[in-house]
Amino acid sequence: MYASSARMAQVVLSAATLGLTACGSSSAPGGAGDNGSVPPPQPVVCLSADTLAQHTLDILPVASYPLPRGGLARCVLPARAPSAKTVDGQPGDWIGAPSRIGGTTRMDAGELVHSDFLFDAYGADDGTDAQRLALLDPLADIDARIGRFDALFQALGDQFGAPEPLGALDRYGNTTALSDEADLYEVRWAAQADAVFLLARWTTLSAPDKAVLLVLLDTAEGNDPREVGFGSGLSTQRFEQALLLSADGVRVRDLATGIETE
Repeated sequence: MYASSARMAQVVLSAATLGLTACGSSSAPGGAGDNGSVPPPQPVVCLSADTLAQHTLDILPVASYPLPRGGLARCVLPARAPSAKTVDGQPGDWIGAPSRIGGTTRMDAGELVHSDFLFDAYGADDGTDAQRLALLDPLADIDARIGRFDALFQALGDQFGAPEPLGALDRYGNTTALSDEADLYEVRWAAQADAVFLLARWTTLSAPDKAVLLVLLDTAEGNDPREVGFGSGLSTQRFEQALLLSADGVRVRDLATGIETE
């Protein structure tokens, strides 16, 4: 059996992907194929010493380059008029189109639409992930290989039980998994002359009583440290008000005074 034309196309594509060139051709040994036809010449790829050295690191564990991510196509779309919002539990009057790409936010039809990552409901970080990423991210901007070390730290912690800071969890956040109960995937804001509207959506909502949304509001200047409260264990230097939305209603907390109202 000889390589099919599709297989040959894969060989040429692989060579092109590596930045290599075909410097000649050769026929497969044995003459004619199974159907009596002579197979087409197969490319012979030349590997120079410089090219081989350039790509050697890319096959080493940890030190390889990460696969490049696709880019976002940006374009200006015609403006769309906002829709009137009615607070009735029905999302049909929210017409803004989401990007459906995790971690992105866009404005459409007067709505600020944030698409969250799917199945990542592990709660807030206790600070160790933020410290690690604050160190690795600037270095990864210099050399993309550095980004691989985060996966190494996660493997050391999750698979081998290494303690922090050498080891890390294989996820961002430090609570138990809540993805099967209430995993937030989209948040939308819209404003009218005398009101601000909020819509939150979950991928799964098997336990509606556990669907709790904490919203922080920046209403004044200043950076004094404050406790968020509500048993969250969170603190902030940016926000002055906190809203806790749940099936039991809405609770408001003044972070400067600690006073809560319903």
